[in-house]
Amino acid sequence: MLHSEVEQVRQAGLVVRQDIREVSSYDTEGGRRTLALNVGCGGGIFDASRNHFTYDPSPYLGISFPLANR
Repeated sequence: MLHSEVEQVRQAGLVVRQDIREVSSYDTEGGRRTLALNVGCGGGIFDASRNHFTYDPSPYLGISFPLANR
């Protein structure tokens, strides 16, 4: 009985189910090509030991630009 159970597991068709789909190129909606401005506040942790915690908050400013197809 053990031999038959082990043989079922060793057969790859019973253990692995695989579904691969690939889209190499597709149309996208046309839209405005704009840059987005990102503003916020973030922080960085410098030391997070058990007895001492050191961090520093700071504002940030950034620009995001689209990388999608035209």
